[in-house]
Amino acid sequence: MLLAACMSGETRPSKPLPQSVAPEGVEFGLYRAPELPAHLRTNGGSGYSVVAVTVGPGGRVIDAVGIEASDQACIDAVLAVAPTWVFAPVKNPPTEPRREILHYRFSSSSVVNVLSGPEAAIPGTSGDVAEIRTVRWSDMNPPPERLPAQIDDAPPARIRGTAEINFIIDETGRVRVPAIVEASDWDAALVALDDVADWRFTPPKHEGRPVLVEVRARWGN
Repeated sequence: MLLAACMSGETRPSKPLPQSVAPEGVEFGLYRAPELPAHLRTNGGSGYSVVAVTVGPGGRVIDAVGIEASDQACIDAVLAVAPTWVFAPVKNPPTEPRREILHYRFSSSSVVNVLSGPEAAIPGTSGDVAEIRTVRWSDMNPPPERLPAQIDDAPPARIRGTAEINFIIDETGRVRVPAIVEASDWDAALVALDDVADWRFTPPKHEGRPVLVEVRARWGN
């Protein structure tokens, strides 16, 4: 599925990279590659994962969540090293906090970056069947409910503005990797990201199982 805040453009041809090389299209100050999942190392085969990360001040990863994968082990391999990464700053325009999408392919002999950046989460680029995937809000019946105690959409008095935010609700109802789709100004965007990160929902389920849900919501007045 697409993450509305990040998706645009056409897919590019994938180019396998050595395991020691950082993902194509993303600049790092410090990078550690994920390790090959044990079941692929011992039993062969292949897999993939798509992971979204929130990059905070100084380029540090402040949140990371798997949004699509062939299996959980391929997500876990990336999430295990993501906290050690330091992304290079983007100065024009200022984009911290920001969200990055990383796509990895795992085989019995290597770990390579297939495609990173906006196109990474486009279905079908992996060549594998997704066993794990975020669910669209429109596919939920019923959708998760915003907890009343947390509802406070009005921006602080010093901030006048609106923002549209894309985020993931995880299996526990927490908001993960929020990103700005559009905002009236940068100050409103920063306050909106901080506010939405504190929202809580009832744990989402789809067809009786816990899932992650993609949401696009409006903040402000």
